[in-house]
Amino acid sequence: MVKPLQSLELPLGHPLVEKLCDRSLKDGVKFNEEAPIHFKKEVSEEEKIKFKQALRVLHAIVNNSASLRYLSDENQKFIEDLAQDKKITNEKIEKTLEIVSTSDVDVDFEKLKKLMLNVDSVAVGLKSYSQSQLLDLDGGHWDLEVPSAPKERVTFRFDNLDPNGKEMHFYAHSSLKDLKKGVVAIDFGTKSTTASYMDETGTYRLLSIGGLVDDASLTKFENPTIMEFKRRKKFITEYDVLDHRPFTGHDDIEVAHEAQKNASGVKGNDLYRFFSKLKQWAGADEKQNFRDLEEDFSLESFTHCTDFNPIEIYAYCIGRCINNMHNSVFLKYFLSYPIKYEKHQAEKIRESFERGLKKSLPRHVFDDEKTAKTFKVELRASEPCAYAISALKSYGFFKSEKLDKPVYYGVFDFGGWTTDFDFGKWEKSTNPKFAYKMTHFSSGGDKYLGGENLLEWLAWEAYAKNFQELKAKDVVIAKPNYDRIDTQRFGSFMQNSSGARLNLQTIAS
Repeated sequence: MVKPLQSLELPLGHPLVEKLCDRSLKDGVKFNEEAPIHFKKEVSEEEKIKFKQALRVLHAIVNNSASLRYLSDENQKFIEDLAQDKKITNEKIEKTLEIVSTSDVDVDFEKLKKLMLNVDSVAVGLKSYSQSQLLDLDGGHWDLEVPSAPKERVTFRFDNLDPNGKEMHFYAHSSLKDLKKGVVAIDFGTKSTTASYMDETGTYRLLSIGGLVDDASLTKFENPTIMEFKRRKKFITEYDVLDHRPFTGHDDIEVAHEAQKNASGVKGNDLYRFFSKLKQWAGADEKQNFRDLEEDFSLESFTHCTDFNPIEIYAYCIGRCINNMHNSVFLKYFLSYPIKYEKHQAEKIRESFERGLKKSLPRHVFDDEKTAKTFKVELRASEPCAYAISALKSYGFFKSEKLDKPVYYGVFDFGGWTTDFDFGKWEKSTNPKFAYKMTHFSSGGDKYLGGENLLEWLAWEAYAKNFQELKAKDVVIAKPNYDRIDTQRFGSFMQNSSGARLNLQTIAS
């Protein structure tokens, strides 16, 4: 069942409190977060944080005439005195929290509606929800189904909920009613990432990451494995506030199609905003340098990455595109993995996807212990093995008449950065629960023998043939991603700068 609401109670630290308080300020008097606040020594850090959060709510109340009229004279006097206090005591904090928890903040319902119907549009560029998601009995919004508010809470009441003056509700909805039993398969590729699931009719459905849902072209399902860093710190701050479905914005970190589009024609230091070698980074032991719109930052090697993990963020964005109020909730995920990666590298890719996908799921899934246990992210098949299963089924080898004799297969996967191969046998299963059985014989590959790597190596050789002419013009080049490269060959003309990498890519293309 949906939950009818006329007001909204939220824990003081919930990110919606800040957003709704800002939207309650009819006169546009913004809260000054930089204003210095001095506390008595005995005040703990936790209480300082609570006070600053409560101060934002008080600011919203006193600067909104509808909210202010319900404030008692005593409380108004306390707030006036509070503004004059030189140092804040624990007693003042306790009284402030009491006022905030027993007062209401008035917000125009249209502003709540606009905010909530665009949450996934803001997060990953999906189509906005229709107003029926909030106002229909068969709708209801996941993000308004929040846990019971603690002692420190904020109550929001909404003006203009019904312009005709009738009693109306808006609705919250638990995502536990929207669970799907299917499995999502994800191929995290070097150049592009593909995700698909099986629907209730047994039909396989491909998924697009981002705002290309209505695009008729099949290329929308080839989701580029690329990220664009714009305001990384802001994104991380918003990402860390909630354990599930945080209020992040794709204007701060962009992925897939939009990031690829933005990268087109970029030169110089702007290239450092883009990260198109996520999978190579996972398979190497290299530190990376980047620059977003605000600052430079470094990224540790994948093995030692414990803080900001771009693969986790990429997985989170995939998850937001899969699990939403347009498309329901999936709890089981299978990942294909590259054969030549070390075991710990493949496992860390799995862990990164697990954290990112878990973050993308609604809170209700993990509040229910039984449902939470069904969430799984598994490394199910190597990339060539996964292709073998798909190809054999496509050619009809799952039919009983074609399973009288074993089918021996060999797959050579010549990819963008690696070559993988897999050999095995496909035959009828003796277990009545399964139609066929696959026996894996052997697998292997080459970590550097990929099409993109070969193009970079050819670009390196083309540079060598024209070195004297290019040297005279001060044209530098980056080291290609290929084995046994002589790094001393061009002396100081081999660099790791954005210009050198762009030159390598330009020659390769």
